[in-house]
Amino acid sequence: GELLGQDGDAGRLVPPDAGSLAAALSALLRSPEERARMGEAGRKRVEACFTLDRQAAEMEAIYREACLPGPVSS
Repeated sequence: GELLGQDGDAGRLVPPDAGSLAAALSALLRSPEERARMGEAGRKRVEACFTLDRQAAEMEAIYREACLPGPVSS
C-alpha cells in the first residue's frame, strides 16, 4: 500500500522476526550507497504523498464523517 511502499524502495519490509530484521539491518550497514538511495527515495515519497494540502483534506474528511448524524436510536 501507499503507507508501506515497496520493499527496497525507500526501506526494507521484513517478516516480523528478529532474524529477518537483523539480516536486513546488517545488509544496510554494509551499504552506505543503498542507505543514501533509500533515504533520498523516502524523502521524495514523503514530499509527494504527504503534502500539507493532502493531509488537511484527509483530516477534514475524517472530521466530516465523524460529525455526520448517525441513525436515530429508539
